[in-house]
Amino acid sequence: MSNILGTNVSSPIVPFTTADTFPTHCAEYGKGGFRSVATIADRDAIPEDRREIGMFVLVLDDGNGNNKLYIYRGSNTWGEWSSGGGGGERTSIPYEFSTASTTWTIQHGLNLYPSVTTVDSDGYVIIGEVRYTDSNNIVITFSEAVSGKAYINY
Repeated sequence: MSNILGTNVSSPIVPFTTADTFPTHCAEYGKGGFRSVATIADRDAIPEDRREIGMFVLVLDDGNGNNKLYIYRGSNTWGEWSSGGGGGERTSIPYEFSTASTTWTIQHGLNLYPSVTTVDSDGYVIIGEVRYTDSNNIVITFSEAVSGKAYINY
């Protein structure tokens, strides 16, 4: 591991006031937020201590010569981000629950209250009780254990 030149800190750096416009850090060394990296391998090499649910990472070459934007979902899971292409189209992020359970917990990190569609492992829409614990977390409760997917739509 090589040393990083600069002032090493052990607590967050903040400006003096909210009116101060000087940047507080370089994205590469910050926690969460937005970052750009060269490859998928570079994205996956971001240390867990610098990841935060909801952070965005732009990969400049996804292996096929394309730029792709990813959102961190937690538990070492990334989802490809899509703006929906304009025209009022919506974006949907799937969360898979392969083990049957009566409770599905989703940390989406979007800071909003999206709609939710749930389907069982056979692809049939199922109804559960959706509870927003806050603008970044959802708990879905079913009357019996079920596996499938929840689609966060916004």
